Amino acid sequence: MNETERKVYLEQFNRRTHVLGRAVRIRSPYVDVLSLTQVLALKSLRKKVDKEELSHGKREGYTYLILCTVSGVAAGLQNTG
Repeated sequence: MNETERKVYLEQFNRRTHVLGRAVRIRSPYVDVLSLTQVLALKSLRKKVDKEELSHGKREGYTYLILCTVSGVAAGLQNTG
């Protein structure tokens, strides 16, 4: 790779990096909230299961919430690269 090709490559790389960084900054607040919700739901679910304080319906509700957060985080990450 000669010097001109190197400069062109670096300029393209910097543009792509800038676009990706912007995309991550835009999606981060949404994905972070979903991640936090997921962690709190898992923590609560584990605590209630350990204490055997969970009805079948509530367990299904926690499972649904956790699956929704997993899907949301995956979609957010997929859409931004």
